[in-house]
Amino acid sequence: MFNRHVSKLLTNLISNRSIHTTRNKCKEFENPILRTLRILREDFTRLQGPSENDIERERALMGVFPRHADVVIIGGGAIGSSIAYWLKEKTSKEGIRVVVIEKDMTYSKCTTLLSAGGLHQQFSLPENVQLSLYGAEFLRTLKKRFGPGADIQYCPQGHLILADEEGAQRIIDNNFIERELGVINQILTKNQLQQKFPWMNVTDVELACLGLEKHGWFDPWALLSVVRYGAAHLGAQYVEGEVVDFLFRDSEEYIGEGMDDNPYKAVNEVVVKMPDGEHKTMEFAFCVIAAGIQSSELAQLAKIGTGSGMLSVRLPIEKRFALIPSCV
Repeated sequence: MFNRHVSKLLTNLISNRSIHTTRNKCKEFENPILRTLRILREDFTRLQGPSENDIERERALMGVFPRHADVVIIGGGAIGSSIAYWLKEKTSKEGIRVVVIEKDMTYSKCTTLLSAGGLHQQFSLPENVQLSLYGAEFLRTLKKRFGPGADIQYCPQGHLILADEEGAQRIIDNNFIERELGVINQILTKNQLQQKFPWMNVTDVELACLGLEKHGWFDPWALLSVVRYGAAHLGAQYVEGEVVDFLFRDSEEYIGEGMDDNPYKAVNEVVVKMPDGEHKTMEFAFCVIAAGIQSSELAQLAKIGTGSGMLSVRLPIEKRFALIPSCV
């Protein structure tokens, strides 16, 4: 009797039939080869991006205001979203909790969208050159990282830096630094510049530097969308709201230059004004201010630049200009 039941069970498993009992239903037997193919197919699907259910789940997270975060990032533009992405990329979904606070989800006045979207390596500081080289490689491999839909409309084109007689030496000095770091560019004299660009008025130009590789421009909105999507997909949470203040607590754990005997007041909570006007607070371990032109004002709320000692140094945010020459 027992052997007959065992034989029937094995027959059902091999024939890939369902086995029913009065209390439960066992899962159908899956051929090992088919199971391997299914897993591979699911892996490829994950590489292509999240499913609609994943996207809806991420959107639902935006409606829940967190009371605590390991890292709070104020500003969800290119800088803030990039920081969120790399923090989550290095720690995975189950790693540190990252919350990005953005006051305008349309990004209508965001510094990122108002930028020219240029990529070049003509800088005087080696750190800036290295950052730009890394950025060029990041953009080159963007689709491998985020999928085939990650199109930022990149247009490769060399940037041309011009200098008069007074600034010619700086062009030469910068070019030496850039070439030492692997940048490929070309120094042009006034005559060479006139031959290469005959339509250009070079009367006041003494020297020029033309980028030959890893230069160009792209759509800033497209890049922001890609990086923000990547950050959210890895578990970063975006909250719509405006940071209006910080809360402090006395801490005796900090010792620094210029500090007196009074307890150090450490900032550990952020006050967020929600779209409906309600104020909510969120505790954090670390805070990153990446709010563009509002960064200086937010830093002052955190007593950066208004205190004493190490807090006496303000955040140097200055208005920048993009000049567009007329070729008429």
